[in-house]
Amino acid sequence: MGCGDEDKGFAIMQKTYADYEYFASGRKNCKYAEFHLNLIRRHCPITEFGFDFVNGNVDRLVMEIAIDTNNRDIPLEFFVCRKKDLKSKMKSIDYLSDFVKNASAKNYKIADKDMSNKNLLSIMSEHDEIAN
Repeated sequence: MGCGDEDKGFAIMQKTYADYEYFASGRKNCKYAEFHLNLIRRHCPITEFGFDFVNGNVDRLVMEIAIDTNNRDIPLEFFVCRKKDLKSKMKSIDYLSDFVKNASAKNYKIADKDMSNKNLLSIMSEHDEIAN
């Protein structure tokens, strides 16, 4: 669920066997949230182990969240990725290291036993309030 739709239920639209979309709206400070989920085409072994493997396709989730700042001129910087990809992502997006740092998000705590798991998410933000 995203920005709203908690009490209305929600519908994820399946565009193809491997592509899904979800749209939500109606929360304070959030104009809308749009999610696109593109998966490796596991229903076809030839495509999964041939085309997707050769082209380097991976499961991908893209989230667009339009923040409503109520005419305030404050930039919001927020970045989420897997821990193992963080260093390369920070290098590939030039300006990002100038605007974000490790966030202390109240609702996303990693247990000590899971700290070595490189597939867990890392949250980077300009300020801890944005991450929360």
